[in-house]
Amino acid sequence: MESVYQRMLQELDRGGRVVLARVARQHGSAPRSVGAWCLISSDGNLHGSVGGGLLEAQVADRARLMLDAGGAELLAFSLRDGDAARSGMVCGGDVDILLEHVSAKSGGREALARAAELQERGRTGVQFSPVPDPQSTETGSAQGFLDDSGTCWGNLPVPEELRRSFSSLSEPGIVRTQSGELYFIDPVRPRSSLVIFGCGHISLPLARMASEVQFGVTVVDDREAFANRERFPAAQRVLRTPFAEAFDWLTIHRSSYLTILTRGHLFDREVLRRALETPAAYVGMIGSRRKIRTIFESLVEEGFSRERLDTVHTPIGLDIGAQTPEEIALSIAAELVQVRAGRQWHASR
Repeated sequence: MESVYQRMLQELDRGGRVVLARVARQHGSAPRSVGAWCLISSDGNLHGSVGGGLLEAQVADRARLMLDAGGAELLAFSLRDGDAARSGMVCGGDVDILLEHVSAKSGGREALARAAELQERGRTGVQFSPVPDPQSTETGSAQGFLDDSGTCWGNLPVPEELRRSFSSLSEPGIVRTQSGELYFIDPVRPRSSLVIFGCGHISLPLARMASEVQFGVTVVDDREAFANRERFPAAQRVLRTPFAEAFDWLTIHRSSYLTILTRGHLFDREVLRRALETPAAYVGMIGSRRKIRTIFESLVEEGFSRERLDTVHTPIGLDIGAQTPEEIALSIAAELVQVRAGRQWHASR
């Protein structure tokens, strides 16, 4: 599944227009947290979610009007009573949704392109937008982006105050500058990428599940009958190459997740040996305890530390009593999400 920035660029490059809706503020309980997004494209379709139900329906209705009118708007919703209660959305909180119109002619496209590029390269940045004044009659919208090298992109100048505080802007939300201006800031983290080594029965449902929870998926195998686009339509990339050579074609960073599901012990060992030399967030390998012990012992003899080997997730996946390929894939996908959530929580602290 593509990121919000990739999806927006696809729409803009087709000459379309989009309205980006994001949860900008939240008080009390709400269905989605600050930073959750959905896109309303020029054909009126929704991608993503800011909470579902009546809230999302009203956001979508307003966004469809903005597709022609343009501009930006901050909408306030109460989920405590009234229509919210009658629709079943008794969350007990209040939510502010920021809507921004973006067109192919907007200078903000440059900021979106930079954000998408850095995500794929494992780098970071901060996307920011001015929060519109409800009393203002201005209808313009702007997009700015500050990358981790200090370079600014887009049609919105970066306030020096935000530039100086770049390292502390780790959570999405509304910030106020000393001059009283309000900006919604959205940290851009490297996109989680999953590399699946081996294209057997477990890999098929795993690629699909991982894509659906927003991992960019690459599958690797040396067999043409297994590594092909027809078998893996959900994969962003299908790499047909000997396993030991695959790392020469891959960019592995701290948001990369590697699963080793090849058809043999020797292949597993080859991949694990190369994987241990990368900064990947997750390395998991399938296999019996005897197989794992044999492979680990051989790698210790080669010079790898037991501490490094202890970081490998094996047996792979959460213990849910999985038996079938689909159940095993589900257990692995759940473990990937668990590890990613833990890393994001620690990164925000």
